[in-house]
Amino acid sequence: MFESLARLEQILGQHRYLTGNQLTEADIRLWTTLVRFDPVYVTHFKCDKHRISDYLNLYGFLRDIYQMPGIAETVNFDHIRNHYFRSHKTINPTGLFQLVRGRISMNRMDEMFASVKKRHLTRCL
Repeated sequence: MFESLARLEQILGQHRYLTGNQLTEADIRLWTTLVRFDPVYVTHFKCDKHRISDYLNLYGFLRDIYQMPGIAETVNFDHIRNHYFRSHKTINPTGLFQLVRGRISMNRMDEMFASVKKRHLTRCL
């Protein structure tokens, strides 16, 4: 998985999106996975070698799409975390999970994404 993330990091270092400078379905499909990675996959699936926030281009890509009109409103981090941590009984039989500095909200994610260096966006525009 991390080899694939490294390859995606390279691709997004050359293009704004996966296939060039136009948003495609492939980008949206990747984005829906990436947006869950740090809040859920890192701890729930033990994918903690790297976070998406460790990758400059992947994180910029994530932030870029999140900030598009209408996208942030479709993301409910509380629901995402509750679903994963409470529905996979074989992975987490107790349904307990760690709070990440309090409740994750869109405002917190906006702040997190706003902290990304703008290099990805300016280099790929």
